[in-house]
Amino acid sequence: MRTALTRLIGVRHPIVQTGMGWVAGPRLVSATANAGALGILASATNTEEPCPVRETLDPDNNRSTEVAS
Repeated sequence: MRTALTRLIGVRHPIVQTGMGWVAGPRLVSATANAGALGILASATNTEEPCPVRETLDPDNNRSTEVAS
């Protein structure tokens, strides 16, 4: 589905998974992005170093190596 939102942010689906406190961690954000929507990391509650999202990415294509369950 092509909409103004999908064209603006370059996603396949007009769905935004928002940063939801302790819930929107790197696995949820990666799964959302891999499904073609916009995933937003809840950074206000992120205390991990280094960046937890970067650790889930495949260095060859910047896609998550995590499998959504």
